[in-house]
Amino acid sequence: MKLRVWPARKSVGPASAERSVTGIRLADAPCSFGAFGITVGLLPNVPGPVEVLEAIAAAGYEGTELGPPGYLGHGALLRDRLERLGLSLAGGYIPIHLSEPARWEEDLVGMAGTLDLFGAADGAEARPVLADAGSPARLANPGRGAEDADLGFDTDGWCRLAEGVRRARWSSHVRAASSRRSTTTRARTSRRPGRSSAFSSSPTLGSSSIPATLPSAGATRPRPCATGG
Repeated sequence: MKLRVWPARKSVGPASAERSVTGIRLADAPCSFGAFGITVGLLPNVPGPVEVLEAIAAAGYEGTELGPPGYLGHGALLRDRLERLGLSLAGGYIPIHLSEPARWEEDLVGMAGTLDLFGAADGAEARPVLADAGSPARLANPGRGAEDADLGFDTDGWCRLAEGVRRARWSSHVRAASSRRSTTTRARTSRRPGRSSAFSSSPTLGSSSIPATLPSAGATRPRPCATGG
């Protein structure tokens, strides 16, 4: 069973007493029910989103991971499905071909789409789960990279992977800065005399209010890997 733990928040309900003691809230994920990237839309008898969400709520979990982007729905549909069952969004799996620079641009567009889903679901507490998307050879031989040198990374390969992680982080920070500027502009435009602005100073990641460390004024695009690649 896949578990997600994320920061506790003030809430009510039968489990409130336990949370006040532990400060821990548990979430599940669609993959626990067989719904993930290589099954949804490809294999028969994969449970639908409503069935999965109802099972998660019935089991007593307080939140869920997204599963494949769009599986639980988009926009208002996603938000309504979660709210109806009292579930929060805990995070979302974001696969990126971290060691393949030629695929970064496409993958980062996909990451942006997942972050937009966080915003649509009011996912202020949601966290991206960054993962290497792998290669056909490694996907066909899971766990064998340590024993088969052809499947593992050499020094340059590890360097490219590290650079891919930096690119993803940099991209999310730039997106956060852009989102915060946009929110500030809207707040200033809508501010009325005698009323305080509803704008929060918390930075955002994607369209959601996920805390993030924004680039400094002198921040620059991450430098290419020093060892080549």
